[in-house]
Amino acid sequence: MKYQYATPNPDSARRVPLLKVTLRHQNKKVTVLAIIDSGADICVFNLDYAKLLELDLSSCEQVTVSGVEGMVRDCYKTTIDLEPEGLPKITVPVLFIDSSGVDGLLGQEGFFDQHIITFDKQNNIFEIISNGA
Repeated sequence: MKYQYATPNPDSARRVPLLKVTLRHQNKKVTVLAIIDSGADICVFNLDYAKLLELDLSSCEQVTVSGVEGMVRDCYKTTIDLEPEGLPKITVPVLFIDSSGVDGLLGQEGFFDQHIITFDKQNNIFEIISNGA
């Protein structure tokens, strides 16, 4: 399916590959705009979404990650169901992080390894095809 690049916030002219995804846990769900990020090792979402999904954080694996700028953060790692707009539902490992700089990132493990993704920045289009993994 083909998608248009979009602006992450109204105050910015920068266009990025944003995809609407629904996170599901038991009978709870939350819809998020996530950046498709080939530089992210794993899918990462803001900790507020884990709270909205009523995840039991005490049952999650606690891991420490460092970002591009070397800032170290504690995260909660678990597995959730993810429904990308226009694509089949998948189960992915995710990190939930308490950071105002992260809303949603779709990374290598869990997203890129289950899809074929083509970026056409010149035309502000990207395409995602499920590879059935």
